[in-house]
Amino acid sequence: MKRRRAICVAALSILLGHALSGTSSDFSLQEGPYLGLPLPGKTPIPFAEGLIEFSHSSISMSPDGTQIYWADRTTGPMGSRIMLAQRLGDGWSTPIPLFVGVMSTADCPVISPDGMRMFMNSVDPLVEGERETERIWVSERIEDEWSAPVPVDSIVNAFGVHWQSSVDSAGNLYFGAVPPTGGDDDDIYVAHLVNGVFQAPEKLGISSTLDETTPFVDPRGEYILLSRIDATGGHIAVSFRSADGVWTTPAKIDLGDVAYPVCPYVSPDGAYLFVLSRPNVYWVDAQVIEDARPSAEGNL
Repeated sequence: MKRRRAICVAALSILLGHALSGTSSDFSLQEGPYLGLPLPGKTPIPFAEGLIEFSHSSISMSPDGTQIYWADRTTGPMGSRIMLAQRLGDGWSTPIPLFVGVMSTADCPVISPDGMRMFMNSVDPLVEGERETERIWVSERIEDEWSAPVPVDSIVNAFGVHWQSSVDSAGNLYFGAVPPTGGDDDDIYVAHLVNGVFQAPEKLGISSTLDETTPFVDPRGEYILLSRIDATGGHIAVSFRSADGVWTTPAKIDLGDVAYPVCPYVSPDGAYLFVLSRPNVYWVDAQVIEDARPSAEGNL
């Protein structure tokens, strides 16, 4: 990708850092990791309440935790745009929008475990006049810059992809979708990365009669979180992978009274689980994932 088209994070910080009327300036007062917020226990609490207005995505973080990304649908001309807040010393920068002038809409950012790729969803047309189609796009990190996003391989985007995707340390891409042949139910698929090219997506094999979507895969591929839609609205479930590669039947994670949670995400240090429950993102001690293991392993 050509460097002249890259999005320079540093330059955007200077030019756009004070131009966002929809985002609080209190970021400059936040000190410490995780925006300096009080850390949660095993009861979910809102994350960055009053600082960030969440609508359609959870968060994603750089491997060192000094950058937080999310999607903003509340300000500016874009239908949805990727936002970035950076830790600068002890404090945090005012959030800035990325890919301005490059994409008309971008949603659900996901940073790869090595911090070198950002996956996102967009309905931007590939040709003029194309009907609205949701696809997974990717941007490459070059030093301190993000390249202009491009759609991932058509073998992936031929599926009816929707909402959050996820990637493990090997570069394998997990996503919820209906197959190209059509269907009514979302299932979880994985497209393995071989020599830099995504292979034909495969159904993960943990499907049920419910819709499964918005996966998050552990970087080592040891477990996967997903949202299951049921008669009560939905819940987050976890499937663990055994040493022989068999996935357990997904078990429900106890998130108390958090309603209709989707878009699970685990911080790079493995300490906290985040979920979107509009209009908030909640976070909780990631021990709740391990607490579900006995139920999952009992379903093998």
